[in-house]
Order: sequence, then structure tokens, then C-alpha cells
Amino acid sequence: MKSQSASRWTALYWWVIAAAFIGPGTVTTAATAGYAYGYALLWSVVFSVFACIVLQESSARLTILTSKPLAQLMSEYLGRWTLFMVGTAVGLGCLAYQAGNITGAVEGISLSLSLDRDVIILLVSASAALILWFGSLQWIARILGGMVLLMGICFILVAVMMEPSVSSLVQGMFLPSRPEGSIMTIIALVGTTIVPYNLFLGSGLAKGRAIPEMRRGVASSVIVGGLITMAIVIAGMSVQEEFGFRQMASSLRGLAGFPFDILFALGLFAAGFTSAITAPTAFSMVMA
Repeated sequence: MKSQSASRWTALYWWVIAAAFIGPGTVTTAATAGYAYGYALLWSVVFSVFACIVLQESSARLTILTSKPLAQLMSEYLGRWTLFMVGTAVGLGCLAYQAGNITGAVEGISLSLSLDRDVIILLVSASAALILWFGSLQWIARILGGMVLLMGICFILVAVMMEPSVSSLVQGMFLPSRPEGSIMTIIALVGTTIVPYNLFLGSGLAKGRAIPEMRRGVASSVIVGGLITMAIVIAGMSVQEEFGFRQMASSLRGLAGFPFDILFALGLFAAGFTSAITAPTAFSMVMA
């Protein structure tokens, strides 16, 4: 019983990677892909998942074999100037991501509760700051892993109740196609899954871990993240008018007699809040 409990905690520990790359940007990109192209671009999510596993495992393996984080290895082999440029790029990227992360979390709360947006922004920002200030990496990872589980349940339930066509789903996943005008959306789906700062985050998570545990953890985290992304693509197909979070929630409202707009709001909040914690964490690992 004890080993089973430890195994569950280990899985949640690595799910912080999924928490990092599934943010409001992923929700927007994936839902827009479903709204505009249906199942046609699911193959790009499948490709992104496999590519992400390879890159994340490579980064984590380097740390395990050398006992040095990725940032330190870059400094030793490529020079401090290279690390400075990478750190600057990651820092600016995290600032941009963070604005979107907090906005997405606020939007998720606003969809279900009538509260003043300034108050929500303050509460979300303060909560994320407190967790980062007082929490250890393992404690933060477990919180984020639990929120990824909540986010996955919300989005996957919505997708299942959409009653997707199994044949169209399989075709979209394994038969690549490029509908007219979809190239930028394909690039966005790949870019929102393979997030550069996640390589530093995965490296930090791997410190002191065994390679078999790391491989299982990385694979489970990225695959779960990919499933959630595909669920969001399917949920996006529910939008009948111009895409937006409120329009999507409105389209989902009353689906199958259940308030799926609330599930969507919870998922959007979880996506924004988890990413609001992981972005600063990843940056701190670059600068450590």
C-alpha cells in the first residue's frame, strides 16, 4: 500500500511538466484549432507529444548522468554569454507567459463567479506568489499535479460528452493533413506543447532521480498533457459563432443537461493558475 501511494505521488511530481505547457495559450490555440478545422489537426498534437517526450527526456537524462542542471551544463560547454542570452530570452518569455497565465486564470473564475476582476487578479496573483514563496519544489509539484488531474477531468469530460466520431478522431490523429490556411495553427499547436523553458524545468525535476523513474514520469506527464490538449480541440468544435472563452462557455452550457460551462471554467482556471506557478519556477532554474 505504501509503495502504491509513493508511486502516485511520483506521477504527480512529474505532471508539473504538463502543468507548465497547458496554459491559457494552449486552451486558446487548441480550441481555435477545433473550431476552425475540426479533427484535422489532431495529428500535430500527436507529433508534438512524441517530440516533447524526446526533448524532455534528453534534458533530464543529462542532469541525472552529470548531476548538473541544464543551465550549468550550457554555461560550461557553451559559455556564460550563451547562458546569459538564453536566460534573457527565457525571462522575457516567462514575463509574457505570466501575463497570459494570470489573465486566463482570472477569466476562468469570471466565467463562473460574478466578482470584480481587480479583486480576482489580486487573489490569483497573491495565491501564486505565496505558493512560490513558501513551497518546496516537491510540495509545489504535488499541488500542480493535482490541479492537472482536475483540469484533465474537466476537459476530457467535456470532450466525451461531445460524442466525437471515433473514425474521424483516429483519422485526425494519424493521417496528417493541412487544410487551407492552417499552417500557422499547426505551428502554434507544436509551439504550445514543446515549450523551451520546460527543458530547464524538467532538468530541475530530474535532479537526484533515477533514469527509469524519470522516463516513466516524463512520458506520463507529456501524454496526459497531450490528451488534455486533444480534448480541448474537440471541445472547441462546440463553438458555433466567433471564438472566445465566453462564446465557448455559452456553447457548452446545458450540454447533455449538465453545466459543462462550469467544467470549462474550472479547467481554464487550472490551466492559468498552474502555469502562473511553473513559469517563474522554470526561470529560477535557468538563473540558479
